[in-house]
Amino acid sequence: MTMFKRILSFVLAIAFCFVFFCSVLFIAEEANHICSGENCPVCAQINICKELIRKLAFSAVTVCFALSLRYFIVKTICNFKNCNQNKTLVSLNVKLSN
Repeated sequence: MTMFKRILSFVLAIAFCFVFFCSVLFIAEEANHICSGENCPVCAQINICKELIRKLAFSAVTVCFALSLRYFIVKTICNFKNCNQNKTLVSLNVKLSN
């Protein structure tokens, strides 16, 4: 099952990059097009691509923030648990040989 999840996450990452790259290329290619007026289909598609890029960037930032917050919380909890342990000679594996 883990191999399937790895392949699926890799395919999704490739699709994410492909959509982002194609949107940027379309905007760059059609930036100086001859606009036909109020209902220009190229301008409408450029606006759709801009919204898509904005939403993809926002979702990527949100995921990064959530992962960093999770990492911070886990580290804080682990450090808190380690600080509150009672340290005894037995738990520290100290041998008292005289």
